[in-house]
Amino acid sequence: MRHAKTLLLGLAACALCAAAAEPKRQPLLAPKFAQAVGKGVYKLKKYDGGALSRFIKVDPARAWVLEGDFRTSGKMSKVSLGLELFDAERKNLKPFDFTRDENFSTELVKAVAPGDRAIFIKNAGTWVPGIYGIALVTAPGGARSAFNIAKVKKQDDGFKIELAGEAKSAIPAGAKVTRHLAVPFFNAAYRQPIDGKWRRFRRVILPGEKFTGNCDHFWPGTRYARILISAPAGVEVFYKNLRLAPVAGERLTELKRDQERSGLRLFPFNRYKQTLRKDGTAAYHVYPGGGVRNLFCDIKVADAVQFEALIRADAPGMIELGYAGSLPSGAVKPEVKARSGYKLSTGMDFNDNKAAPATPDDKAHWVIFTPEWKLPAGSTIRYMEFAWRNDNEAVISVDRFRVLKEKNLIPGADDLPRGMPLVLDYVVGGTQCRLEWRGAKNPGLSIRWLDADHNTLGVNELPAGESAVTFTIPALTVRGVLTVDPGGEGYPRLCDRPAEIPKWHGKWIWSQLQNGPEFTTLWFRKEFDLPDAPVEDAAVATAADDNCRIYVNGHDAGAGGRHVQSRRHNVARYLQPGKNELVLKVVNNAGFGGVICDLYIRTAAGEKFVATDASWTFAEGEKRPETIDR
Repeated sequence: MRHAKTLLLGLAACALCAAAAEPKRQPLLAPKFAQAVGKGVYKLKKYDGGALSRFIKVDPARAWVLEGDFRTSGKMSKVSLGLELFDAERKNLKPFDFTRDENFSTELVKAVAPGDRAIFIKNAGTWVPGIYGIALVTAPGGARSAFNIAKVKKQDDGFKIELAGEAKSAIPAGAKVTRHLAVPFFNAAYRQPIDGKWRRFRRVILPGEKFTGNCDHFWPGTRYARILISAPAGVEVFYKNLRLAPVAGERLTELKRDQERSGLRLFPFNRYKQTLRKDGTAAYHVYPGGGVRNLFCDIKVADAVQFEALIRADAPGMIELGYAGSLPSGAVKPEVKARSGYKLSTGMDFNDNKAAPATPDDKAHWVIFTPEWKLPAGSTIRYMEFAWRNDNEAVISVDRFRVLKEKNLIPGADDLPRGMPLVLDYVVGGTQCRLEWRGAKNPGLSIRWLDADHNTLGVNELPAGESAVTFTIPALTVRGVLTVDPGGEGYPRLCDRPAEIPKWHGKWIWSQLQNGPEFTTLWFRKEFDLPDAPVEDAAVATAADDNCRIYVNGHDAGAGGRHVQSRRHNVARYLQPGKNELVLKVVNNAGFGGVICDLYIRTAAGEKFVATDASWTFAEGEKRPETIDR
């Protein structure tokens, strides 16, 4: 017993000695930046320009997670969590070191003095400040000065570059000037507005040294990092569970999957204010021309078959996806065709855009964009943006923006909730389709096809365990409703094989041969006669820019299709012998407007087409005018 007591006392003494010898773990942020206000909770004290942690040695060959929980004292404010990156000598790595336009170089034609707010250069080429937002000036001795660009103007025999701030040092004339992409710094790896509720900030940094605008890899040469937290002055910010640590195994798989699900990172530009909705989700209050973008994409055109995104807006209007990029060396630039509305101007080799109407119910809706590439192999997308192309303001968000390597008319297919219906808006009646299951186990799924009146036209199923089925969508289909049974592993894919589509009998018509009128409703009218014979069949098909409503003899026959997709409705029950009237209510939001319509009628006396042409009359008004006679 005495020996046992002696042993216990000895072990206790050793434990005390070990505790005394073990150094106390230091907080990540120094006391000048943060103070402890509770168990594991810290309050930022100083963050003008950012609150920095101590240096953390990192291994880019491993995966890391940067995360922490943040809140304010109650006031909503934008907070950023990110990293400052350093090489082996602890020299700060700058993003402009990796984003130079290799095809551009010029020189100063006038010396720069401290306090100057402009520099003068010999040549600017196609310098778009919104893309190439940084000018790097290198003096003969090697000293470098980086400037954020506000405007580029032609002046005399050269160009004037207006700066976003003042020059801090003198630079002689003749210094070399290069331009660089205005990509986000790594210190904005995660940014969103927060309030008094704790919110988790997280970014997974994948193995491998690579410069991306997504902040998902350490930049080339990274060996050290410092965590950086920034927020507007005067805002009380609290944090806990802050860390930058290696991650592996199942935890890495889970975090990586969550990050990939969120899609390509997008940053606000032009006129905007960051805000929180009532449900606590982050959004942007944008003004005309504002939106979100990614300035540093590296996506091969061959891998960009489809774009999809969850878009949420609280006001009517059009949201436009613009993209631009570079061609392989030696390739001939494609001829840029004239387009209605906004043309993305980036100074790159090619650019294009696609637009879609926003549903103004402040709910998230999937939008699918399908590009029509006619570019040489090796072409690369470098820039993508979503812009609000309207005269009104809106609160919008663009989430889960992803680029797919194959077409899939089921948006968000790899993350579908089991047992919950999903509306499919991008299906076209009369097309041949293949529904297949990608993955180890198909739990079973079905698609119910609906017409404009929400009547079920048919159902197609892919039974559990089977891999694929082909079918033709019913002709009058407006949308589908997909339901995936619980369980299974993998995801569904729906791809169409369009059947031969007959040509329109009608012509596109509008009130003028130019843009506009925008945010305007026009009514188009056509009278026609039918013989005194029973109507056996009648269907009307329309497409409009931007949307349309169909009225037959005063009856609401349903909504028309968008300009990229027609819709058909059975209207036999609305027709009568003698005089008949077909009216189209068309709303144009932005750019050119227009509508095209074919009405097919079969009676016992024969067939007849009523189609849009120059003989239709029109009038303007939110409500139907008394006369439609222009």
